[in-house]
Amino acid sequence: MKKITVLAFLILISPLLFIHSAFSYHVSLLMPNQDEDRWYDEGKKLQQLFYENEFDVDLFYAGEADAKLQDKQVRRVVDAGTDLIIIGPADSNKLASAIDYAHKNGVKVVSYDLLVLNTPNIDYYVTYNNKRIGALQAKYLVEALNLESGATKTIEFFHGSQEDNNSRYYYKGAMEVLQPYINNGTLLVRSGEIKPDDISVDSWHKDSALKRMEHIMNKAGYGPGDNRLDAVLSPTDTISKAVIQVLKQHGYCDENMPVITGQDGRLDALTAIKSREQAMTIYKEKERLCYEALYIAQCLKNNQYVKYNDAVTYHNGIRALDSLVIEPASVVDRYNVSSFMMVRQLFGNQFASL
Repeated sequence: MKKITVLAFLILISPLLFIHSAFSYHVSLLMPNQDEDRWYDEGKKLQQLFYENEFDVDLFYAGEADAKLQDKQVRRVVDAGTDLIIIGPADSNKLASAIDYAHKNGVKVVSYDLLVLNTPNIDYYVTYNNKRIGALQAKYLVEALNLESGATKTIEFFHGSQEDNNSRYYYKGAMEVLQPYINNGTLLVRSGEIKPDDISVDSWHKDSALKRMEHIMNKAGYGPGDNRLDAVLSPTDTISKAVIQVLKQHGYCDENMPVITGQDGRLDALTAIKSREQAMTIYKEKERLCYEALYIAQCLKNNQYVKYNDAVTYHNGIRALDSLVIEPASVVDRYNVSSFMMVRQLFGNQFASL
């Protein structure tokens, strides 16, 4: 059964069910889907955090990344009298009209990690330095493959969902590091597929990543022997898991696995790093993202100035947004993975990034 499926459909129920508590400021949390552990867990964490800080708060999930459902959710919470919407868009390209409706009715909007595009009416954006994450992954590959030696290495690329604006920042950060090695022939992409249109993974779904990796193996003829694959630039651990699954089916094992990147610090990724199947992941402090969103809400509630740290980088097609940008915490690989896993065992769910 889908997790709390009922929340995805509360939007169809009368706004009379939108009941305010004794708290005077209402925040509506709209998460992009309920199937990914990251969004399910983070939605619940945000809800608890806002409640503990005396906000009236409700939480909605957009089913299986259903932009039409999320559009209805936005309009319904606006009609019900919410003060602030914090939204991770189910589809960055399909929520502008709903956000404009919120603005017209005096409701503030914070875009949460994922960016709503093509509207001037996003008040703030809170996210990680996604370009930096891509650069960290790429720099790891440069060192792990010893590209400065000039020896030719093979690599294949994955790009995230094209509906997710963050994907292009990961890609841009990585390609600024790796493109010179492609240009001088040190990095060889046997599939010939480098452009985002060719390497994207629809909605970040594992099935899409599996199909793409199988396509790469068949097209380029990679195997664990002479025609081996040396590296895979994967933006997230979910995609990395699919890549590893296909590689194993083609005869790769922990002793000859390509250098595979990742992001999110998922427990299964840490386990894969420890067993030498995945090379690294980027650890991000997800609690910091939650607390930055809380900080914005507290400022708005108290009519205080929001101290953002970037007003140039994140452009949504209409304007650059006032943004609170969080730096990624660290790179996790086989040299420090045991300590990260120990922290998870000690603190469990309180160690939010895992």
